[in-house]
Amino acid sequence: RKKTGATLQEMTPELAQGLEMNWRGLLVSSVDRGSAAAEAELQRGMVITGMDGQTITDVRTAAKRLYTKAKGDKVVMDIVMPRHRGAFMQYLQGRAELTIR
Repeated sequence: RKKTGATLQEMTPELAQGLEMNWRGLLVSSVDRGSAAAEAELQRGMVITGMDGQTITDVRTAAKRLYTKAKGDKVVMDIVMPRHRGAFMQYLQGRAELTIR
């Protein structure tokens, strides 16, 4: 959170089932206003599946990757964003680029 402004939590099987998601990664549980994550348009409920081309499935790996970055460095995150479409769930995949603060 300190470097990006986003609070992340590991996507456990129980959490994935409750959210009706089959994605492995880190769930964005909150985003600080005015943060790098907010500027990159990350939102609560998105799942980060990778950083800089590497698969990310646990908070420790993500933290290690982020703490190697200096202020002003960029990190590219692969994301999945769930969208409700009536009775159906649609999953959009994309990328977000953040500048480390």
